Amino acid sequence: MHQAAPGFKCRRKSRFSHVLLAFAFEHIVMSTVGVPPTRVIGVVGELMRSIGTEGLVAGQVVDICSEGLSDVGLEHLEFIHLHKTAELLEAAVVLGAILGGGSHKEVEKDQLSGFDPKKVAPLIASANYIANRQN
Repeated sequence: MHQAAPGFKCRRKSRFSHVLLAFAFEHIVMSTVGVPPTRVIGVVGELMRSIGTEGLVAGQVVDICSEGLSDVGLEHLEFIHLHKTAELLEAAVVLGAILGGGSHKEVEKDQLSGFDPKKVAPLIASANYIANRQN
């Protein structure tokens, strides 16, 4: 076990992604120039929403709890990827729109309100292949 702090034992080593996530907030606040403070605060709020309990964290919890399971279905994988990968990709677009001066309406348009099944069919096929392949 990894000793994170005196008296605290963690079964998993801290991931570098956690460091990067904390750095993202620092970088946004300390390095963003030429952007009104209200937009910077909006970006921080949107990033917090995207990584919160209904975003990245939800997907990460399900992902970690799924490690070692042999029977993980497509719906399970979709949940993980919608809450991790898709949430962060959406956040990148939305944060750029906010920082770039997009209107409230333009920013909302950049947020995903669901996927077009025809457009994501190749992704679903890939996820299904990965889930069902014999390693």
